[in-house]
Amino acid sequence: MIGPNGSWRGTKMRRTRKRMIAAVGAGVLAAGLATGSAAAAGAPKDGADVPGCGDSCSKAFDYDIGNGYTLEGLHTPAGPASEGFIATRHDDRLVSSMQLDRLRPNGIEHLDGSQCVREGARATCVIAGQYGTYSETVLALRVSNTDGSITVTDSVLHSTSSYSISDLVGDGIPDVTMVESTFDPTHATAPRYQLTYLLQAGKFHLTGCTAPSKDSQPMPTAPLNGVCFA
Repeated sequence: MIGPNGSWRGTKMRRTRKRMIAAVGAGVLAAGLATGSAAAAGAPKDGADVPGCGDSCSKAFDYDIGNGYTLEGLHTPAGPASEGFIATRHDDRLVSSMQLDRLRPNGIEHLDGSQCVREGARATCVIAGQYGTYSETVLALRVSNTDGSITVTDSVLHSTSSYSISDLVGDGIPDVTMVESTFDPTHATAPRYQLTYLLQAGKFHLTGCTAPSKDSQPMPTAPLNGVCFA
């Protein structure tokens, strides 16, 4: 069933996540609300100086968040041991970093989407990535452009890799559409349904769902308000 904070709960999900040990596929980077900047010329290549990342990392995104600060998303090669990272720099100097696959309750192993928007002394960002074979995690971040600090304010995880990051209400803040399986009779063959989440004050708020269907459904351009499958 869907819990009060919009995250997937229940024994079927727990059993499925225990099996999520196969390789994850490489994703396609989603377009950002802020324009991603090129890697700074003086910075180490692909985050080699980020703790835990090293020479095996590659860059998934790079945003200019103001005042000389940038936010980077990085990951090691896709696979069962893939690791995700984010880091901030100021004038090419590493300021802070975070290993995403170790986050609890919902981590990211391989980044495949992001959007950021500046809001005064900070950027509000939504980043997405794969966790295990099926699941997709979306994180909400606040990133300071005065000291480079990174705060994860909320997260949502669902059991398919289908999702969309877009502004659903015209307030300039990225929102999220995710897709869930009913698991009946199996994850792969079951009907699926969409869920929309508005990002407000750093938290994801579930607005509603589509009815489960085996047919492909276009991603919504406005918040859903239908009853969610349970």
